[in-house]
Amino acid sequence: MSAGTRPVVRTQLSHACLSADQRSRSEQAFAEARDCVIVSTSTLELGIDVGDLDRVIQIDAPRTVASFLQRLGRTGRRADTVRNCLFLTTSKESLQQAAGVAVLWGRGWVEPVTAPPEPRHLVTAGPQTPAAGGGDGRGQARGF
Repeated sequence: MSAGTRPVVRTQLSHACLSADQRSRSEQAFAEARDCVIVSTSTLELGIDVGDLDRVIQIDAPRTVASFLQRLGRTGRRADTVRNCLFLTTSKESLQQAAGVAVLWGRGWVEPVTAPPEPRHLVTAGPQTPAAGGGDGRGQARGF
């Protein structure tokens, strides 16, 4: 790169107001790119794999240690890199939240996972399972 030349950084968006197709295209482009930035809300937290990130920069603090770990886990995957997450807080309360999450994480604490008492969404999804090839026609998924 010559003096005065700025590097090209591709920017992608992931936000709930975008169509699923638009988000999918952004996520695919981001997963394949280097020198790329993705600007996102919590839509990025839904389990998609966006590739190897160098750094997560979050405006304000995540609400939970688990959410912080999910974001942090997207960084430091390449050889000779480390996990890297930065909170940019916009208020005193957000700064306190970020500090609290960091302290709890440092102590090895993560919120417990509790299953819902009656997971009705699984019951209603059951009859759709055979169409996807995963059930036996009686609302029972194989392999459970």
